[in-house]
This record gives sequence, structure tokens and C-alpha cells, in this order.
Amino acid sequence: MPYRKRTVKIYGDFLTHEDDEGNECHMRAGEWIEFKRKQTPNDMRRLLEFAEMENAANNELQMQMDEAVSFLARKIVSWNFTDLFTDGEPLPDPTEETLNELDLDDIFDILEMYGEVGAPSKN
Repeated sequence: MPYRKRTVKIYGDFLTHEDDEGNECHMRAGEWIEFKRKQTPNDMRRLLEFAEMENAANNELQMQMDEAVSFLARKIVSWNFTDLFTDGEPLPDPTEETLNELDLDDIFDILEMYGEVGAPSKN
């Protein structure tokens, strides 16, 4: 039986954003996050709930953000994620404290990358 790693590295190259002029750009190209491979049905349910955060009221949004940060802190093993607003400096280790410093767009990028953990591999 072949050995299967307990972690999976997901690259952010697929993430797209619009710049100020409306052009599509790949701001996370070359960045990766290594996640714990195991995803439970509950993890997938939580991801779907977090996807609805953009529609939440401010007080509810903060509560959901706190839950998302706590969830991600348990799933991330390592990363080379950068702070896009400080000349691309690498962020410290992916702890809950570090994740709490990120803005909503960064959290959504990380959640989207985690969603790829359970996706079928692209050959």
C-alpha cells in the first residue's frame, strides 16, 4: 500500500483578484499553504458556512471570523504566505494570533485554498 502524506501543499496560483483598474491578477501566485490532509464532513460543512460570511451583519461577521480563524489555525501546518500590504514580507508562523491580524480578503483566500484539500487532483 503506497504511503500517503498527512499534509497537502496547496498553491494560491488559482486565486484571482481585480486590481484598481479592474484587471484580473494573481496576487497569491507562488504562495502556498500546507494543510493537514484529513477533511471531515463537518470540515466541509464549516467551509460552506464560512463562505456565507460576506452576507453577515457586522456583529455576526466578527463572530464568524473568529470561528474561521480558530478553524484555520488547527488546519494549517506551514506556509509562505505574505502580507500584500508590506512589500510582500513573509508572515510569521500560521498561529491563531497571526491569522487574527489578516484582513477578510486574506481569510477568504485561505479558506478557498483549504477547500482545495479535498478536491480531486488535477492531472
